[in-house]
Amino acid sequence: MEEVKDLWLKFNEYSNKLAEALGRTHNLVGEYAEYLAHQYYGGRLLEISGSSADIKTKEGKLYQVKSRKVKGTPTTQLNVIRSWKFDYLVVVLFDEHGAIKKALEVPVEVAKEYSAANSHQNGWVITTTQKFLNDERSKDISVHLSSLNFEQHVHPTISQTIITPKIVSGFTSQNNASGNLLPIWLNPSDPEEFKTQLLISRLAEIKTTYSNGRVKSKKLNASQFKQSSNVLGNLRSRPEYRAAKWQAKHIVRVDVAVIKLQ
Repeated sequence: MEEVKDLWLKFNEYSNKLAEALGRTHNLVGEYAEYLAHQYYGGRLLEISGSSADIKTKEGKLYQVKSRKVKGTPTTQLNVIRSWKFDYLVVVLFDEHGAIKKALEVPVEVAKEYSAANSHQNGWVITTTQKFLNDERSKDISVHLSSLNFEQHVHPTISQTIITPKIVSGFTSQNNASGNLLPIWLNPSDPEEFKTQLLISRLAEIKTTYSNGRVKSKKLNASQFKQSSNVLGNLRSRPEYRAAKWQAKHIVRVDVAVIKLQ
């Protein structure tokens, strides 16, 4: 196990490198979320001092980006919104490993509905409740931003200074030096909880994301699944997800979500 002091020095070294690569502020979570959103929407990043929006597209649409790093439940309070002069609120929630847990494009009218005035901070705040995260009027862009999050050469400066960790349900690239394991995300994220729910519903949805942004969705019939079954092992035994096969097919990640019984 590494010494605490060594971890501290490494943390500062890479934090400084990331801040320099992003080139804006030292709010790394917020700046990285804006970086991913900018890669997705295009256009241009607006001045940091601007309170209304962070990104303006070629079509003139304005996006404000809010982000948090969460552990466990995705319910958290976002940073204060000081102006509603934008078209969409982009919410990006990272898990404790830096992977995207949830990313949404929320129309400003919908965002207003969930906001609460905060006189102390001179603005409005939004709490990412389950109702907010599952509102059908918002667009889920988790897969799109995640595919950008997994690319190693999106930005030449960043690719020279840091390596984006690849997450496989809590499995980082440090444990996967060969890069042979396909990143698989479960929903629920805990493998045992996933297994428990799958044994009840016997049905899941598999979404396969490719490097060109294409997403292929299909149902998983788990009628033969047992308590003793290895969740990730079974998934990786599928022909298209085996080592060398998924790389050849240009697969970048797989999301598997239990379909709950109505």
